[in-house]
Amino acid sequence: MTPTTQETMNTLPQQLLFDLPLRHARLQQAMANANADALLVTLNNNLIYTTGTVIRGWFYLPLNGTPLIFYRRPLDLPQRLPGFTTIQISRPDQITAALQDHNHPLPSRLLLEGDELPASEWFQFARIFTTTELLNGSTPIRLARAVKTPYELTLLRESCRRHAAVVATFPSLYRPGMSDLDLSIAMENASRQAGSLGLMRAFGGRMEIFMGSVLCGDNADTPAPYDFALGGAGLNPTIPIGPNNTPLRSGTTIMADVSGNFTGYISDCSRTYAIGSIPDHVREAHQLSIAICHAVAQAGTPGTNCESLYNLAIDLATQAGLAQHFMGYSQQVKFIGHGLGIEINELPVIAARFTMTLEENMTIALEPKFVFPGIGAVGIENTYVVTPDGMEKLTICDESLITLTP
Repeated sequence: MTPTTQETMNTLPQQLLFDLPLRHARLQQAMANANADALLVTLNNNLIYTTGTVIRGWFYLPLNGTPLIFYRRPLDLPQRLPGFTTIQISRPDQITAALQDHNHPLPSRLLLEGDELPASEWFQFARIFTTTELLNGSTPIRLARAVKTPYELTLLRESCRRHAAVVATFPSLYRPGMSDLDLSIAMENASRQAGSLGLMRAFGGRMEIFMGSVLCGDNADTPAPYDFALGGAGLNPTIPIGPNNTPLRSGTTIMADVSGNFTGYISDCSRTYAIGSIPDHVREAHQLSIAICHAVAQAGTPGTNCESLYNLAIDLATQAGLAQHFMGYSQQVKFIGHGLGIEINELPVIAARFTMTLEENMTIALEPKFVFPGIGAVGIENTYVVTPDGMEKLTICDESLITLTP
């Protein structure tokens, strides 16, 4: 039977359907390491990882065997996921009966998304799985997702390519007399016109992010409540991040940290611009940021300890006499990079006291930045993938400190 046009449109890409079992296998290995015999996910970030799309439902994966997908909506999910067992239910308390109907024994140790799942839902599952020990599966899931599968890398590479192409146009958007908000809106518009999906997902209930930050002058040093390298005051205390309507003036810098999401996988890329003349030592700090990225990427081979890469960056900043300005000035953070993919803050973290080791096909954003009071921030950020020869840069566009005319 020839599928209808609507069925063809709704079916997920064939590459994704081949890729999903690889992701499931990674999760099953993480489950085995956690001594669990099943996993149940219901949050969008992990549903995207396990099914390739957002559903209103639950993804169930046994330690051995194939998954079951319980769903309320969309009603055409079986057509979108051909070859997978999809079971329509209306309530989560129907899951146990459905498992038994499909010859799945009830698990003895079940992983849930404990770090983000609302307590009411955790307690609900405790009432449903009365003979099952419920375990926090957030870290095992995040560890599995840290190493990207082939199709994930294809999507991330494409997002980085399109992101870098947009960033290359950012200097042309500047006009004398603009505020940081004006420029931010122009950059966001250019990104959306180029196909950015706009939404930037983040892990953790206390993390919020829009499309990114455009930070001018001293706003780059406004302490942030979030775990970001640099924050900005924002326009309102309810969203304390990003531009604050600062006029763009001569002798200051603009750091454009506008993220990309062109494929469902997030890329990170920051570039810096000087308005008119700025001191030589600030320009030298920008060059040091480029050098730190290069040194960390060169050293970032599989098996390398994340903390050692952070210490390498700290040593280079200290040797240059710039430790006081590194990763903030009035408030400094203790990391220089982070994993990314479906979310902008995935594992691993290139940070102090973070002893996780790199693995091939991890994807990481490196962002060594410097802040100078009265002038602003300088530095770059790029997205990389870990290879046997070090980190391969994926966001390829001009890294120099471009001068804009006041």
